[in-house]
Amino acid sequence: MNRILIVAVLTILGFSDYSNAQEINFGAKAGLNITNLNGGHTEGDHSIGFHLGFISEFIFRRGRFGVQPEFLYSSQGSKARDGYKTTLDYVSVPLLFKFFPIKALSFEAGPQASFLVNDKREFSDDLETETETGAENFDLGVNLGLGYQLKYNLFVQARYHYGIKKVLGDLHNSVFQFSLGYKF
Repeated sequence: MNRILIVAVLTILGFSDYSNAQEINFGAKAGLNITNLNGGHTEGDHSIGFHLGFISEFIFRRGRFGVQPEFLYSSQGSKARDGYKTTLDYVSVPLLFKFFPIKALSFEAGPQASFLVNDKREFSDDLETETETGAENFDLGVNLGLGYQLKYNLFVQARYHYGIKKVLGDLHNSVFQFSLGYKF
């Protein structure tokens, strides 16, 4: 837990002294996750989760490029066809590099480190029985997405996260995220 706190503080505050940034924004966001665990010989169905957290955004070079570190809580997992539901909850730290072809639209890509804070497996016929999954405590992945700045400091984002590290046997995370946020 101390490692998570250290990474969060360094991520949020470590970028706060970019003297070359033309614009600095802070905000909060929340949204929907459509998740699955892919790979190996296991086929599962998508699971619905959520994410929420904080962002900081630093815009450079006449507003064309930016960096956006985030600190998120993200609920992920999958539903296996054999009746099991796997839930993996993470504290995630994405670092997005942004390109703005126009002022309101951004293309975003970058790495993400995630720390497992909760894992459980439930069988659909017996919701009283929960077990731990034995998932890895750390996940590393890449993000690719886009964002759009709305009026009144609101923004929307759509993103795909691909976990490049196997987190449960031969399985890796696959997450579509849809977010609504507010910049302070």
